[in-house]
Amino acid sequence: MAHSFNAPGSDPNFYQPQPDQKSPAAENPLASQDSHSGDEKILKPTVVNGLGEKVDWNFTNGSMNPYYVTPVAVIVGQTLLIIFSWVFFGITLMQPVPLPYSTAVYVYRNYQTVTLIVTLIATALALCSVILYAKAIRYALARSLAGSGSNASLYAITTSINVSQGKPIKDFIRPWWTTLSIILALAVATQTAGYTTLLLPKQIVIPTTMLGTELDLASPAFQNLMAANAEKVTPEYFTHVLSLAQSSGSNAVSTHFSLPSVLNFNQFSYANATMGILPLSLEHVHSNLLSATGKNVSPAMTTTNKNGQTVQPKKAPPTLPVRFMLTQQGFTANISCESRVLDATTSPSVVFNSITSTIFNQNMTWAQIAVMCPGDTIAQTDYSRPVITSANVDAVYGASCPFTNTEGRRQWNLVLAGSGMYKQLGTVICSIFPQVTTVKVDYSVNSKLAGSSSPNFLNSSHPITSSVDAPWLGDFAVDLFLRGLYVGQGIVGNSMGDNILAFWESLPNTTETANEVLAEYVRGVIELSGTLLRTAYTQDDNRLFANGDSTAPDNMRVITNGTHYVTTIGWHQDPATSAGILVAPTVVSLMAIALIIATLLRMRKHREPRASHYFDPGNILHIISAASTGGAAGKMPALDESSVTNGDKILIALEPVGGEGSRPGFILVDQ
Repeated sequence: MAHSFNAPGSDPNFYQPQPDQKSPAAENPLASQDSHSGDEKILKPTVVNGLGEKVDWNFTNGSMNPYYVTPVAVIVGQTLLIIFSWVFFGITLMQPVPLPYSTAVYVYRNYQTVTLIVTLIATALALCSVILYAKAIRYALARSLAGSGSNASLYAITTSINVSQGKPIKDFIRPWWTTLSIILALAVATQTAGYTTLLLPKQIVIPTTMLGTELDLASPAFQNLMAANAEKVTPEYFTHVLSLAQSSGSNAVSTHFSLPSVLNFNQFSYANATMGILPLSLEHVHSNLLSATGKNVSPAMTTTNKNGQTVQPKKAPPTLPVRFMLTQQGFTANISCESRVLDATTSPSVVFNSITSTIFNQNMTWAQIAVMCPGDTIAQTDYSRPVITSANVDAVYGASCPFTNTEGRRQWNLVLAGSGMYKQLGTVICSIFPQVTTVKVDYSVNSKLAGSSSPNFLNSSHPITSSVDAPWLGDFAVDLFLRGLYVGQGIVGNSMGDNILAFWESLPNTTETANEVLAEYVRGVIELSGTLLRTAYTQDDNRLFANGDSTAPDNMRVITNGTHYVTTIGWHQDPATSAGILVAPTVVSLMAIALIIATLLRMRKHREPRASHYFDPGNILHIISAASTGGAAGKMPALDESSVTNGDKILIALEPVGGEGSRPGFILVDQ
């Protein structure tokens, strides 16, 4: 049975203590003393005038009825937030979404300002979500109080309002309520973090497919061309850049022993010898192969989209990296070296020859070695190029013995010998098997080298994908090494010999290490020969092909491909952590929508008068209005009693106190 407490007379604000109640003055006489007069006076109950004018009792005085507007606003608003969040998340999860170049540059240079702006936007989205979430809870609470036959405990009312404010329930009268409130409080508090993580631009990598062609050293047509140009394309053809041989050899040794070294040639820098490749680019490259003026090497690569259409690669903001990885055809050699005592009686035999004469009143020594390879006759003896050196004969010599081994493979035995200050080199034989390879090459930007913004720094730490013997390139490659050895010889020493001895002195002094140094040094020069050969046949106006043509025909080309990577600013979700980005916003939105739907379904069975449509339990004005109108005053627990314990036992309803059509107020419901 419901208890209704109406004040007598026409004034609804009249308060008269009940017979069984004591007035405040009766309970505490001291509370009514007049401190000014000193006389004890007992205050009598009086009428409180003007309360009706001070409190807006008219819940229906509104332009829009929240009874209908709130569900629509919550469902539509939260649905839009979910759709926006998850669509944006899905798009940026599937692939990176870059900002326009000018915008990316601004964001990169003003990242703190952009972070502030994005955080404010995320805060606004979270605030909208929280407002709708709070409205959903208060709407459900209002319908629980105002519907026909509906009621709620004081505990439910206070905890619901706390939860709508993002606060957890601090008691465990209903443990699952407390647990849910903690989860919801965390979700409400972390929404801004989720939206900020979702919307904040960051550095992303944009991959683009690269396609192109390059000279195919392994093609039968090119093998025939090498034979046709045997007298034209010789090591002397590259005299202008032969000094690179010693740098390439040193670079290969340094890389093998993890020592820092870079080889620079034709606007490119190599961290691991040249790998026998021709660096490929998206733009023209100036080549100084034959002269200081040089010629151009045309771009051999293009970038394409998913449909195979040629597109321009994205530009990166200044200082952000641009790189690509290509699968290319390279050239190297399988090399092993061993120190052996060689003289006129061994096979192969080695004989030192020298002669000293006076030139311009200075003694000069001419020296060379004579090498007779196994199976050769005296008439077939190979003589190294004679070099001019000092009387001490400080020189390094070389000659080669090509032959077909027992396995049917073409092999070159490179004989190296030192004299004078290089005598510790002794005599060495390096077995060489030239090979055309397939390698993966990393191109990156090193702006400190040549100040380029295009990938110009090459490195290949990847294992060789495939290799095939290339005997048709063996004579050229070994002859270029010997030519480089000759160019490096001077009166006071040999630059290649100096490099090799420097490595021997800085590395562990073992025979195995010494042989490794020699093998890697020779490999570096052999790979350089492949790069020089490709450059000669690729640069503009080379006239090395049939009929004086300068462009390789299709039967001398091989397809190469790779991926172009640009680091720019945009959006992309990390799959490893993306699952947690939208947990909090989604929980809040779904909870609000579910609460509204559940309330609407329940409302079909519980009608409520229009007068209570505007009641908002989160509005303190409405609470005061409903409490002052209804009759719950005499049944409320004292302020010093346990509000939680008593609140769970007291049921409240919101009903018209003066009959149908009258103002609604709180009434107590008998249990």
